Amino acid sequence: MGRRPRHAPFFIVALLLLGPACRSDDPTDDDSDDEDDDTKDDDTGDDDTTIPNGPLECIPPEHNRLSCKARWLTEEPGTSTVHFNEPGGTTFVVQDDTLVTEHEILVYGLRRDTTYELKAFSEDGDGALAWLSRVDMQTDILPNVAGLTELVTHDPESIQEGWTLTSVILSGPAEETERPLLVMLDEEGQPVWYRDLTGIGTKNGLEASLIDDGQHILVGGTLSADSRPLAFDWAGDKVWEGPAQVMPDQTGFMHHTFQKLPNGNYLTLAFHAVGGDDSDMLLEMDASFQPIFQWDTAALYPDTYSAGWCNMARVDLEEDVAYLSVRSEDAVLKIDRGSGDLLWSLGEGLDFQMVGAHEDPWFAGQHAPTFLPNGHMLVYDNGQGARYYTRVMEYALDEEQMEAEVVWEYPGDGVDDIWYADAYGDADRLANGNTLITVGNLFSGITQARILEVTPDKEVASEVHFHPTMDATEVTIYMAERIPCPLEVL
Repeated sequence: MGRRPRHAPFFIVALLLLGPACRSDDPTDDDSDDEDDDTKDDDTGDDDTTIPNGPLECIPPEHNRLSCKARWLTEEPGTSTVHFNEPGGTTFVVQDDTLVTEHEILVYGLRRDTTYELKAFSEDGDGALAWLSRVDMQTDILPNVAGLTELVTHDPESIQEGWTLTSVILSGPAEETERPLLVMLDEEGQPVWYRDLTGIGTKNGLEASLIDDGQHILVGGTLSADSRPLAFDWAGDKVWEGPAQVMPDQTGFMHHTFQKLPNGNYLTLAFHAVGGDDSDMLLEMDASFQPIFQWDTAALYPDTYSAGWCNMARVDLEEDVAYLSVRSEDAVLKIDRGSGDLLWSLGEGLDFQMVGAHEDPWFAGQHAPTFLPNGHMLVYDNGQGARYYTRVMEYALDEEQMEAEVVWEYPGDGVDDIWYADAYGDADRLANGNTLITVGNLFSGITQARILEVTPDKEVASEVHFHPTMDATEVTIYMAERIPCPLEVL
């Protein structure tokens, strides 16, 4: 069971998901939890004559109404603990041991339109129960996420535990109806966290990730002019903003990715406008957004209009190298961060010789190449301009012999799962060996927007489809990330 480390006393929150994503596998756990709860209450004399109690407020935050801020007061300093569950469901607990008189804990990870039972209590410095109260709460209907997802396949024995973080764009029939959302799904594909980004200048091609040891959610990538990459806390409140976006025809227009690196720097892609033509730059900035490393594709592709159009950058701080996905040239580059030298180019007709018996081994118009701990490269191969289907490919790379070989793919031979998406998409290798695939799309009428998890044997362990909600006619997704299940079961 994944657990989230407690935050420092000034930020008292819990990652609380009440769906099956983090339920106990033992069906007897619910009864034993209730018995433990009752025993605790009996032992401490849970009645109005001996246990002080008072109002327990549950206030939904403005920006994430799949949560509540549980608040109460005590006369004497005490700890803060909340137990909560759906009626008859597994009980989860969040607590902070700091002794205070004004208590606030953020309870989140709730499903929409659902009733929850909350019990909040405080213990004094000697561990004696000093305050207790209970309340039932009902989450909002939230029409903008109602019907957003549909669970098509679910094998709880095969999936990798955790939530799935993604960005969603709801659009049409008119331009003003475009609504971008950050969404987290539980293991049954139900939204349990969201942040509406409407009105803050986002566009298609957003990347979302956890930063700061999981305390904040970062979103950036292709943003509207004058908007900024943003970070939110779990209540959905803005806690940080990055550099301002420029116009698309200006040097420095950020697109596709915005990452916070382990060393505290930030990594993005940015256009370089020269005489009406654009090249692309891999741009690494320090905490004050000053460039400390940049690499321009114009040096490699000087005669190409929109030279070196890229869609992903990665940095390996240990090896001191950077990787760049040049979609327009069907190439992945490895660059020395110290010297700026190009170490190699991977793609058809470039530095690597393809070995093995695969009849169609090379990628085209690719997205999201990532490098695995074994040195292999995983890539979402859109197939743009080369074939009318999309796939995920894993390559073994021998950098001494300069040879590449396809060692895994999905769907591949014998698997009936054919789709084509000329833009967007993502693939990540999970801790259990499965692969998380984001079938991105520009238009849901052409390709079904979905996120699936497949085993090494190409069995689908989980599949979630996305559908328009409210007055939207299209739903678009770009990338997704599996984050650890952060719940603690009582």
